[in-house]
Amino acid sequence: MDQAILDFINAGEKPFFFSFGSRYDSSGDATVAMVEEVARSQGVRAIIQKGWGALGKEPSRDILIIDSAPHHQLFPHMAAAIHHGGAGTTHTAALSGIPQVVVPENGDQFYWGHRAKTQGIGTQVPKAKLNFSNLNGAVCYALSSAVQKEAKNVAAALGQREDMDAIAARLMAQF
Repeated sequence: MDQAILDFINAGEKPFFFSFGSRYDSSGDATVAMVEEVARSQGVRAIIQKGWGALGKEPSRDILIIDSAPHHQLFPHMAAAIHHGGAGTTHTAALSGIPQVVVPENGDQFYWGHRAKTQGIGTQVPKAKLNFSNLNGAVCYALSSAVQKEAKNVAAALGQREDMDAIAARLMAQF
């Protein structure tokens, strides 16, 4: 992971992660301002992954905008993940034991947002309803002790399953 990211992580309390993944965000500056306002409201810092969004420069010292980082390395250092709801991102957040707020826009993203909610490890705010009030409420919920505890419980349960890399290697060897 990039040293600037590690320095930011180590400079204070765990930040939350925000990204729309590979979705384009035509309102990039407004999105950054909203995330900054939510972070300030919650008293947390944030890392915003650009994805394909038209995001500008860091608005404050409590917000870091990055191009990308491997989620499996980044998420264990986060307080929560606010993301688009792709299967991989949802799974990585669950494995990392962090609460999540899924911001689905289409396809299976709604399913993964629903699963995060029904498993008690997060909630969802559809992209069409994304605004400060809805995002702030969702982040507040995700940072609650009950959701944080359940996210850790789910991660522990997932961690007891056989390592997927080992399964893939065994199947490739059999092939």
